[in-house]
Amino acid sequence: MRHIPLPIDEHSDAFDACISNFQDPAVTQSFIQVKHHIINAGNNFVERINTNQLSLILPSPNINGVNMKQSMMKLYTDKLSKKGQPGREYYDRWRALAPNNRCPLCSVKQVTTLDHYLSKSDFPIFAIFPYNLVPACRDCNTEKLAHIATQYAEETLHPYFDNIDQQQWLFATINETRPPSFTFHIVPSPDWSAEMSLRVSKHMEIFKLHDLFADHGAEELSNISFRLNKLFNLGGAAAVEEHLYDCMESCQESNLNSWRTATYKAMFESTWFHSNGFQP
Repeated sequence: MRHIPLPIDEHSDAFDACISNFQDPAVTQSFIQVKHHIINAGNNFVERINTNQLSLILPSPNINGVNMKQSMMKLYTDKLSKKGQPGREYYDRWRALAPNNRCPLCSVKQVTTLDHYLSKSDFPIFAIFPYNLVPACRDCNTEKLAHIATQYAEETLHPYFDNIDQQQWLFATINETRPPSFTFHIVPSPDWSAEMSLRVSKHMEIFKLHDLFADHGAEELSNISFRLNKLFNLGGAAAVEEHLYDCMESCQESNLNSWRTATYKAMFESTWFHSNGFQP
């Protein structure tokens, strides 16, 4: 997971844009009547997430006692995410918040959509709330659909509000097989609470990142094996070790807790690996 900047757009501005071109005045009026409640809900979202209490917000189809589930879901699909509609400029701007167009939930795949941190079907009042909409790849968006946290320790990481990259916490172990493979694991930071440790584990589980990272680690090794073999033939294990250190250092500078950083660190620290263990 990567921390990304918060959207700078006001909730009310995005809401007003989305309801600006309904053909039926009665539909427009129905949204105007609940606007105050929707904006207040967004303020409550921020207060709750900043005090580790977001899971206390319960799923509900209602806004001010009126079932607005279908209306809010259509507001997102028909007016925010749909090309040519007045809310689309906000959708595009929020989707572009992910550096290098990489999903901040997995840090691997391309951003293709916005993920509702609290699902729009269970929490329709947040269907177009900027802080509830996170740029994501299609796989991550799909994996989390059924997940509803009932306590703080069950919440997945939120890229806008959770920044845990001050220290390395994602590591890999080399399995001494032919070809070698990688197993990824978490080493909690001493600064984390017990709940945060559980949240990181939950995030890895929900988005199936252990398997995803292992697959990418195996592919990376396949891509560099020819280079490692040349280095080994020229300078032995020392040359391989030096090269892996340089790669690890570069990866750490780019993203301390990426699968690539963990992979190169595991390769660099394995005497077995740079003593020709990389051979298939």
